[in-house]
Amino acid sequence: MLHFAENVLAYCEGLDRQSFETTGLNYDATLRKLELIGEAATHIPKEVREADPVAPWP
Repeated sequence: MLHFAENVLAYCEGLDRQSFETTGLNYDATLRKLELIGEAATHIPKEVREADPVAPWP
């Protein structure tokens, strides 16, 4: 998940919002990495989730 987040930051670096939204490659790559982060979050073990009950796991 951290690697995916680092990718997202790299894809957005140096772009303002308008440039980011109009560059299809950066936008699509960022969206895909965010999807992968969400999917990976669903596989976090129960013990880890219970260790941090403040985090919004759902």
